[in-house]
This record gives sequence, structure tokens and C-alpha cells, in this order.
Amino acid sequence: MITGWQCPICSSTTPLDHYKSSTCGASIHPDYAAAVLADRGKQQQRSGVRVSSLTSCPRKSAILSAEDVAVDPLSMLSALKGTAWHAMMERAAEKDAEVRVAGVIAGVPITGSIDRVRTVNGILTLEDWKTGKDSRAVFIRGGKAWGKEIKGEGAPKEYIVQLSIYAELYEQTFGVRPAAASIWWAFSAEMWAEAVALMSVAECLAFQPYNCGYTVEQLLQQLASGVPWQQLPLVGESIKFGTKTGCDYCEVRDLCWTEAKSAPF
Repeated sequence: MITGWQCPICSSTTPLDHYKSSTCGASIHPDYAAAVLADRGKQQQRSGVRVSSLTSCPRKSAILSAEDVAVDPLSMLSALKGTAWHAMMERAAEKDAEVRVAGVIAGVPITGSIDRVRTVNGILTLEDWKTGKDSRAVFIRGGKAWGKEIKGEGAPKEYIVQLSIYAELYEQTFGVRPAAASIWWAFSAEMWAEAVALMSVAECLAFQPYNCGYTVEQLLQQLASGVPWQQLPLVGESIKFGTKTGCDYCEVRDLCWTEAKSAPF
């Protein structure tokens, strides 16, 4: 649970009303801080292993569930923008928005929420909304930028794994298996659907997200293990994003590393 802020403005741990009662509220709006808390509270109300956790660090998930922590509110900004986009789309959808699914995979109960399920050209199709920095769009879709032609890389396989697990859970929940899936990319000036080929459950479980050295099945078993978070491996340290690791973007890194390395650095 978030019980305080690691304020990036005053470089100290502060109470939850800090942005209401200090000049730091001129840099981080108190309503934004309240939105972070509300979103985190909503996540904590959802029990069990979540599909969205399968390609990230189980140790981080366990810390956020078990400990009172102070976090940098700006570390949550990217995720909260995505949440806001999803909420807008859900309010406008006629039906089938955020379909809740549940089932058992590799012996573990697992739940999730699919952004959209539609019948497109007679085919039952799962859809997932993804947003990001505008500079990333050309690397996904391809095109000309900076005076040269960029070859699009398409959707990261981690996203395809999530959609494939959703397809399995949809069948376990509703008795019918979606035959197609698309990722809808949304940037400030463009939007498009990228059709992706669904993977089998076995392929998903054998996949190693971000080449972290652990398969999805191993991460799933860690998430479901119930052991104290201190006993879980530092998966985030092996997740690579260019020159940075998953730990570099983790809001609970200081607590995690202090326990593991006796220092938050």
C-alpha cells in the first residue's frame, strides 16, 4: 500500500497530503497524486494473479501487496495515462468493453480484463489498447523519420503473450475461443490496429519476457507461491530496456534493493 511519497521536488519522504499542503503542489498537482492513490486502490481490490503481471517482476508485485511503501508519484505517470485512455474508451463503448475473464493456467487461478471483444468480419476478436511516446510509433509501424526509412518492429511479443492468455481465459469463461486479436496503437496524431497471431498456452508459458531468464510459467508460479517477497528473485534486474533494467523504472526499487543488497543503489 502507498502510505507516503518519495517527493522528487524536495528529495525526501513526505505524507500523502504533501502536495496539498506544500509548494511542491505547484509541480505535482494534488489531484494527480489522489488519482495515483485511487488507481492503486482499485488494483489492490482485485484478488489473485493477474494477466498483466505475467511479464513483469513478481517481487515488485509482492512488495506492493505486502508492504507500506513511499513512491515517487511521477514514476506512475506513464501507467496512469494508459489507465485514463482506457477509462475514456470504456465510457464510450456500446458494449463488451473491459470483459472480465478468469480461469486456471498451469494449475494457477488467474484473472484479467480484456479491453474490448468484438465480432469483426464475422470473427470473434480480442482487442487491446496501447499508448506510448510519439517517438516510438515509427519503430512499431515503420516509416520515414530523421531522413531515413525505419523498419517497423511490430508489437512486442510480451503483448502478444498477454492477448494469447486472455484468449485462453475467455474460452474458459465463456466457452468459445476468439480466433483473432489486434493491438490498437494510440498516439497523439495517429491510431491503427495491428493484427497479431495468437500463441498457444504452451508457447506462452515457455516464453521469457524481455529475455529475463525466467519463463512465463516460472513467473506465474512465483506470483502464486505466497512466499515472503524477500525470498523471490530480482527478476527486474535481468529485464533490459536498452541500457536500463526493469529495476530502473520500479517504484519500489529502494526497498527491494535495500533488502537484497543492503543499499538502495
